[in-house]
Amino acid sequence: MSACTDTGNSNPYAGLAVKNHLEMLANKKSGLDFVRSPKVVFNGNHIGFDVIVDEKGDVTHVSSNRDSANDPDFIRTDQFRSQAEAEARKWTFQPFLKNGKAIKVRIKISIDIYPPEILPVNKIPFPDVVSDEFQITLERSSCYGMCPDYTVTISGNGEVTYEGRYYTLVEGEHAYEISKTAVMDLLDDFRKSDFWSFREKYEAAVNHSPTYTLTFNAGKQQKKIENYSGLEMGMPTAIHDLENTIDKITDTERWVTGNSRTVTSLRKTGFNFQSKEAQNMLIKAIHGAPESVAIDLLNQGISLGGKLKNVSDRQDYPEDISFHAAALSGAIEMGWLELFKRLDDETILDSVSQNQKDKMLADAASANSPFLVSALLKRGASVKLEKSSPLIKTLNYAYYPRAKDTDKVAVVKMLIQAGVNIEAKDGIGWTALQHANDAEPEIVSILLAAGADVDAGSEDSSGGQVYSSSLLFLTENEDIALLAIKAGANTSLKTIRGKSFEQHAKEESWSRVLELIGK
Repeated sequence: MSACTDTGNSNPYAGLAVKNHLEMLANKKSGLDFVRSPKVVFNGNHIGFDVIVDEKGDVTHVSSNRDSANDPDFIRTDQFRSQAEAEARKWTFQPFLKNGKAIKVRIKISIDIYPPEILPVNKIPFPDVVSDEFQITLERSSCYGMCPDYTVTISGNGEVTYEGRYYTLVEGEHAYEISKTAVMDLLDDFRKSDFWSFREKYEAAVNHSPTYTLTFNAGKQQKKIENYSGLEMGMPTAIHDLENTIDKITDTERWVTGNSRTVTSLRKTGFNFQSKEAQNMLIKAIHGAPESVAIDLLNQGISLGGKLKNVSDRQDYPEDISFHAAALSGAIEMGWLELFKRLDDETILDSVSQNQKDKMLADAASANSPFLVSALLKRGASVKLEKSSPLIKTLNYAYYPRAKDTDKVAVVKMLIQAGVNIEAKDGIGWTALQHANDAEPEIVSILLAAGADVDAGSEDSSGGQVYSSSLLFLTENEDIALLAIKAGANTSLKTIRGKSFEQHAKEESWSRVLELIGK
């Protein structure tokens, strides 16, 4: 049962569009993703919330989601739920749009529970600093995944040196300047934080995280602090804030992930946009920067010729794919309509294999783009890719980007008309209908009308216990439950927690469902 903290409508999420994690992050304006509690004595716990965001971008409803309720640690974290919920309610967003109009949406967010700050016991005075004779360095290291690895150093006179290494858009060393006022403000922040009194290392008991090293060199004196997921073990928030301030005033974003100042900054360094390095940068931008950055780079005359393998070591493309086709494929994967239109021509898709073309269609479907799906179908892409069904990708993949022309209903209709296998299963054995458990009810109606098995997934088992993971037992939407029952769904099975459907419906406060089944 979802632990609702609001009262009123028994099903406040009914009919709301569900936005995925990437869409949530893209629209987020403000809000902390952690709280500290003086009572916490453990690490690594979080509480997940289902949240309703209104047309203005404000949070209007918060309830701890089912994933949290099933978490073994939930009993421990439950005592902090009101504190985490209060923080979740402070989050604000840019309005979510559909066809240019702001809409109310449902999203999932997570609030970490961190221990209290470990504040300095012994006060060490900040050293006397000569304004032009100090340096502040922030180094962010790589991790087990794709964490950007770079160093930025600020000198007291405003000179800045950036060095990008792994998983940064711009690699190598670049020098520039920031205002002396910004440097003096940063120096003041270090003084106020009592920087010299902090520990030299804050290290949580986790694996594969990046290390952030903050160094203040005052000439004869130097202070270095290593942060290895330090917030999780009580590192003062002031250190985290200093790290972020350094990134902000030096605008490392232009080099690390890219922004509107990336190309201008590269021009000032004399960067060769006709080089193989520029081609590699464009591919990296397509997979990690805003679309506008990729288009800015393309506008500099970067060549689209040659093979991808000659300029990039990416392993997620066929070895013999051309650079042009790889760039086009990346634009489709990201759901970038404008870049696709810039890169597309009448012949480029003819140069790729059928498998790659079919993968592009699946990516277009995951981006929920009718335009891209239509374009790929017209160019001969097939919906028969069973191991990565475009229909399932339309309804799943919460971490995939969504295109500006997002229309999941239209994409589902197009794929069904093209002959997609409606009963294809993904790696965990789920069909499209099961994945539609949190989709718009209209999509469920379309799938059922097309012949989808309403009881698919009704014979799952775990630890000797048989339970149902069919649409009826997965959905949290009463409208979808009603559709499933009217389509003949089996209500005699049990949930993964061993409860009957009647018990489940009562916990969800599904009055219309209970009336329909005569309970």
